Amino acid sequence: MTRRLLPTLFPAMLSLAGCHHGPVGPSSPTCDHVADHVMSLLDSKNDRAKPIRDVFARRCKADAWPDEAKACMVDESSVHGGRHCKDRLPGTARESLDKELADIDAPKPPQSCVDYTRIYEALLKCDKVPEAAREKLVEMYTTTSARWTTPKSDRNGLDETCSSQSQMMTQMLTRDGCDVPPAHGSGAGSGTP
Repeated sequence: MTRRLLPTLFPAMLSLAGCHHGPVGPSSPTCDHVADHVMSLLDSKNDRAKPIRDVFARRCKADAWPDEAKACMVDESSVHGGRHCKDRLPGTARESLDKELADIDAPKPPQSCVDYTRIYEALLKCDKVPEAAREKLVEMYTTTSARWTTPKSDRNGLDETCSSQSQMMTQMLTRDGCDVPPAHGSGAGSGTP
């Protein structure tokens, strides 16, 4: 009896086997898979590799990247490949990714300038500094801090400038009885007793 049914069932089985429902192949890559793959394409000695990986993971999750873009990125064999996978992201997602990647490369101010900012913030909180002196210090800080985002070649002497201006501002704040934050790495500060 099975031999008789086989000729009739065989074509039906073939038609079912050829019928396709749902996606073919592997499931869509996860955001962590995309980020790990991007990191694997970077030079392992590159100190920016981990921050770049983290940006890809964060933006992919936050912006819910489409499966098509994620698959494209995972299939990319080179950082400089010609697949243009970012073009498959919606405009706002692409802009967010580009901004965060650019922030990785943004110049960071030297520690002396970070300290200078803390002292400047103390100046803004202290109303004991005479107005004319305050205006001059604000102008000086604004001019100096504008150099922090310029290329390294335009930042010659920035560390020394921040250091000397910090000292001058600290002396002024101390003289006028304002609180001065402690120096970086120091547990003690100067200021009013």
